[in-house]
Amino acid sequence: MMKARTLVAVAAGLMIVGGCETSPEDTFKNSLEREYAALASSAQARGAADSAKMYSGKGKMAAEGKKVDPLTMKDRKLPKGVDDEVEAGRIALIAIIRGGGPKKAPNQTAMAQASFDCWMDEAAKQKPSAKDVKTCRDGFDKALKQAEDALSK
Repeated sequence: MMKARTLVAVAAGLMIVGGCETSPEDTFKNSLEREYAALASSAQARGAADSAKMYSGKGKMAAEGKKVDPLTMKDRKLPKGVDDEVEAGRIALIAIIRGGGPKKAPNQTAMAQASFDCWMDEAAKQKPSAKDVKTCRDGFDKALKQAEDALSK
């Protein structure tokens, strides 16, 4: 009798724990929401209201469980020389997203997407700050590499 009670208790515990798990898609959306919220806060602090509004809107969409796409090349006018580099970054990001990044590397993929938007947004400014562009680009490169590594396993 004791054995049966123990098995029932263990099974019930596993059901409770199993019911609380977060799916990789939810982890991706939650992480995307956090990344965009951080970008919105930073942009607001720098007085970049338009950027803050965009990031905040993307974070809200992620929080609502909606699909949030990275910026496209049509969304920002980039200076010559930078546009090819950003476009190559976007192609690599889309490959990660379509290749299972949100499921296999949700946090890294979310960081790569938000960092990409940051990079593109900063590079398109009238007077881009080299430091801000570099910070976003470095964050993108690091997160993209981590996501690629996770997908190759």
